[in-house]
Amino acid sequence: MQKHQEFLCGVGPVRVKAVSLLALTLGRVPVFIKTNVNQWDYKGLFRVAASHRSGPRFDAMVAGSGRLLSSVSVAIELTK
Repeated sequence: MQKHQEFLCGVGPVRVKAVSLLALTLGRVPVFIKTNVNQWDYKGLFRVAASHRSGPRFDAMVAGSGRLLSSVSVAIELTK
């Protein structure tokens, strides 16, 4: 079984709207990770496996990230 990649979304109306649409996507989407100002690294095509707004899985994903719980609105699990 392939390990899920984790994606944590920050707070704010634009980010929350974007990640909410991502969570509803059934197909594969291209994923890019921001490495610097105006620099992005393509990671491949992924499907949304699960999304979490609260609960034990949300807490666990945020706890391992080094970010504050209050700085994350949605945690997404992606799979290839």
